[in-house]
Amino acid sequence: MGTLGDGPSRNARPPLAGRAAAYEAVASRGLGEGPPPVPVELAATGRRRSMGDVYVHRIHLAAIVALAAGIVAGCTGPDDEEAAHEVDRFYAAIEAGDGAAACHLLLPSSAQKLSDDAGRPCADAIVDPAEAGAILADRATDSEIRAVHRAGGQAQVVTATDTVFLARSGDAWVVTAVGCDARGDLPYDCEVEP
Repeated sequence: MGTLGDGPSRNARPPLAGRAAAYEAVASRGLGEGPPPVPVELAATGRRRSMGDVYVHRIHLAAIVALAAGIVAGCTGPDDEEAAHEVDRFYAAIEAGDGAAACHLLLPSSAQKLSDDAGRPCADAIVDPAEAGAILADRATDSEIRAVHRAGGQAQVVTATDTVFLARSGDAWVVTAVGCDARGDLPYDCEVEP
């Protein structure tokens, strides 16, 4: 066993000049050329890694960034398309004046609340201009899908004139709230909601 001061410890870092020379040596050669990668000390973790490890880490980071960019760019999956399709079906029923079909696409508690508030069946209230029907008919005229945001079993579909909320019910999407307007930091104000 050695004593203190017998020489460099296992964990000693190479002198700064030695590290700089190692970086320059790696930078001056191309990938796959020359000696094996030079170990590099990463200050954040205190662990020694080879340049190959750092390269693999950068590839993983690049893959994560690419995935996030795809999500932000609006790439949609099958569930997003299904949610958007339900909104199209809902507004097609509203435009056709088919209250029964529109109410069938609603979450049962949303249909029941509309019925209770109007004092008559959902199928009548949802197309009645004196109730939610006027606003929904107006929004049905331009219901082009602009964006779909999904988190688990919940979805928000933004059209040119509306924001529609949906929930997964079994293997289908149901409309939980429609005719919704944003109110800044407050919850949306919706014509039909649970």
